[in-house]
Amino acid sequence: MFTSEVAYSLEKPIKYAAKDNVVLEARNVMLYEPTARNVRLIGPLKQMFMQALLTAQSQEHTEQQQELIDKARAERAAKKEESTEADFTPEEAMMMIASNKEVDYTDFLEKFEKVLKNEGLARIDGESPVTESFLAKLPMRVLEGLAGTYLSNFIAPSL
Repeated sequence: MFTSEVAYSLEKPIKYAAKDNVVLEARNVMLYEPTARNVRLIGPLKQMFMQALLTAQSQEHTEQQQELIDKARAERAAKKEESTEADFTPEEAMMMIASNKEVDYTDFLEKFEKVLKNEGLARIDGESPVTESFLAKLPMRVLEGLAGTYLSNFIAPSL
C-alpha cells in the first residue's frame, strides 16, 4: 500500500529545544513522501538500498538472517498489516542495509539524518523541523526504525 505520509510513534516522548529555544516533547515524527526536488537526498539512499537488495537476492542467507526474516514475516502476517508494494517491513529493509558488506551502514544513517533535517520530508509531531537537539537525543533503535519505515514506505515502493 502506498502512502504520502507516515507517522512514526516514539516509544517515549523526547524532549528537545525548538528553534525558538522552547523545550518541547516529541511524541512522533511525521515522514513525508519525497518529490523530484529531493533527488540529491533520496538518490544515494535508494542506491544503497538497491545494492543491499540485489546482494541479498544473489546470496543465501545465514541461518540467523533467515530466522530474522521469517520472524518479521510471521509478525506481519499475525498483525495482518498491509505491506508496501515491495513487501518489505522496516525491519527487513534495515536488516538488508546493515548486513550488507557493500553498503557503509554509518554513511547510510548519516545520509538519512539529512533526510530527517529536511522540513519537507520529516517534521516532529507534524509541526516542528527536526533539529540537531532532537537528533542528539534520538536512541539509535529509533533512528534505525525511522530509516526502515522511510525505506519500506517511500523507497521500496518506487522500485
